[in-house]
Amino acid sequence: MRSGGHVWAYANVCPHFSLPLNAQPNEFLVIGARQVMCAYHCAVYRFEDGVCIDGPALGLRLDPLPIEIVEGEIRLREP
Repeated sequence: MRSGGHVWAYANVCPHFSLPLNAQPNEFLVIGARQVMCAYHCAVYRFEDGVCIDGPALGLRLDPLPIEIVEGEIRLREP
């Protein structure tokens, strides 16, 4: 997820029911300035910490992925 110069990465799995956040490849439901909604159960997660702020997964969080930015390219970092 990206907003301005900020970037976050999470596993594409809604913790509510272990389904992907998106229903269509490469299409996510972004609402507000920094929120993404699960396409299946409407749980809403904040970009900055992955915490669910509305819906059936309230209080749960997305699993963060380690990333790094190298020469402007976003890469997954080795664990």
